[in-house]
Amino acid sequence: MGTMTQENSVTGETGSSAFLVMGGIGLDAEVLAATRDDLKKRVGWMAYSEAGVRLMPGRRTKMTISLDGEPPRVRKARSILFANIGRLPAGIDFIPEARMDDGLLDVVVMSPRSLAGWLWVAGKVVTKYPKDIPVIDHRRARTVEITVAQPTRTQLDGDVTGAATTVRVEVDPLALLIRAPAPVPQRPRPFAGRNQSVPGERNGAVPGTRA
Repeated sequence: MGTMTQENSVTGETGSSAFLVMGGIGLDAEVLAATRDDLKKRVGWMAYSEAGVRLMPGRRTKMTISLDGEPPRVRKARSILFANIGRLPAGIDFIPEARMDDGLLDVVVMSPRSLAGWLWVAGKVVTKYPKDIPVIDHRRARTVEITVAQPTRTQLDGDVTGAATTVRVEVDPLALLIRAPAPVPQRPRPFAGRNQSVPGERNGAVPGTRA
């Protein structure tokens, strides 16, 4: 489980929200905001693909990112994702290395600047290519801080959470408790053999007695 705290230096708005699966800032949130509700009702999760294709040609944004308090690095990116679980709708393992119980966030910086770059991303996801490629940078951390000059859309678990200039994310290990039914004790299964008799028995007689 993770928590994202966001601040918009232009409007002065702040907020904090928990998430279970994945969040992000940049293109992923823009796609969610631009997806048509009527199309979602007709085709489900595939509606996001239509919005993604429309927004794909956009420019990269200069983002400053710091992991676990390390010196910040400036990156030109389309989107930065932070995830507990890397599985997307339709069973797509976008971050197959992500583990929900490792106490770490999987942080992915996506920086394609052309159609060729996006095809590279798609090829890595479809083929589950295990190594990093130049347009995707994958790291792990317990805390993440992202800063942008202009308010940029954010999202958590598929819901748009407003625009922010600073996003701070941290993982809360072992925060989620799951209640499950107690296991039902299994009764011993009856012997399934046919016409099996105990040695010394005949026609159902008990040893030591006469039939």
